[in-house]
Amino acid sequence: MGDSGFDPFTTDLNFLLGAYIFEDVGVTAYHGGALFITNKGKAGQPADYLTPAAGIHAVEAYHAGLIRTILAQVDAGIFSLGAGNPGMGQAVNLANGISNLRATLDGTVGTAPTDTAGLTGQDDFGLSTYSVPTNGTTGTASRILDQGRTTSPSYSNFIAFHRTFQQVLNIVYGSATGATSANSFFPNGMNGDIK
Repeated sequence: MGDSGFDPFTTDLNFLLGAYIFEDVGVTAYHGGALFITNKGKAGQPADYLTPAAGIHAVEAYHAGLIRTILAQVDAGIFSLGAGNPGMGQAVNLANGISNLRATLDGTVGTAPTDTAGLTGQDDFGLSTYSVPTNGTTGTASRILDQGRTTSPSYSNFIAFHRTFQQVLNIVYGSATGATSANSFFPNGMNGDIK
């Protein structure tokens, strides 16, 4: 990963953290990009792009949820990654550091989520949970969902975060300034219509 020296293939913990870096971004990228899919399988069109994209989004979400669960269990010592259980007591902090970096790169860190159209605000909170009212009782939810307002009135639209194309590119290029050249995860840059 760029010049950081991080290699996701050196340890099981690094592999999970590497997956954590990308899976959440995939969920938010597919959610943000859904609006721009123009071929939705309407009559007379030769292909349906929305259905496969929705399927990929679902798989990304399953992966993201599983990775978050395993990292939290490793941190708590419930799940072991081998001798000495590497990651116990530190996996959550490492994942939260990744989330902070992603929110910084996409320009949302420190901004309050809102209940307005577009669901603006910080879109990455790591493995922490927060209390949510559910049918008169209180439960907890992962912050992979847009929490919106945390004060009364409570937020009513618990859906996955979304990111714009530029926010996703800022993360994969490792630049908060809208870089469009080689950097971070793609040392040779990217090709195609969205660079």
